[in-house]
Amino acid sequence: MAVLASRDPNDISFEIYTALLDTGATASWISRKIVERFSLVSVGKKPVVVATEIRQRPAYVFRLGLLGDDQMPTAIPIIFAETIGFVIDQASGFDVLLGMDVLSETDFSMYRDGRWTLKFG
Repeated sequence: MAVLASRDPNDISFEIYTALLDTGATASWISRKIVERFSLVSVGKKPVVVATEIRQRPAYVFRLGLLGDDQMPTAIPIIFAETIGFVIDQASGFDVLLGMDVLSETDFSMYRDGRWTLKFG
């Protein structure tokens, strides 16, 4: 998963992070490490559904992008529109939780053998 700061939409520089695709999450989340790395500033508190309750959490604006399997790490990723997401405090083994706010912009398929695909257009 490519993560881009959102300050300058013309700046497509990015860093690669491990993502968890979560079809049960309505919003995308990022680790505190990403917030600190890109010096992201909260845009205020927004409501988010966590398990069975709605909580007010600080929200951050960032951009996410995907590289295809056959693309070189120096290629330009497919970049989604700005995402308003939250900081995940209990991430283990990933820095981005990709929720349905982003996944719903794709045709997402998951197969019984663990493979998955995202298609655009």
